[in-house]
Amino acid sequence: MSKGKITGINWILTPDKFLSLEEAKAYNQRQQLNDPTAHAEIIALTQAAAFMENWRLNGCTIYVTLEPCPMCAGALVLSRMDRLVYGC
Repeated sequence: MSKGKITGINWILTPDKFLSLEEAKAYNQRQQLNDPTAHAEIIALTQAAAFMENWRLNGCTIYVTLEPCPMCAGALVLSRMDRLVYGC
């Protein structure tokens, strides 16, 4: 994979707070951060939790371009995200 290549983009919708597309968007940053866990879904969850000021993301929906890996799927379950839409 080339450095800086975007391999997945996520977008999270929140129930009560408006996020612009730029605020809600996350992408894979494993290469840039030298972090094996910096998948787009994990980055999106971290950003959404900070924005919501709560790690419980009840009422939120995440849209992803690819099916989440087992690590990311587990993180989505733990975040209590209401809905996952992939392949969009």
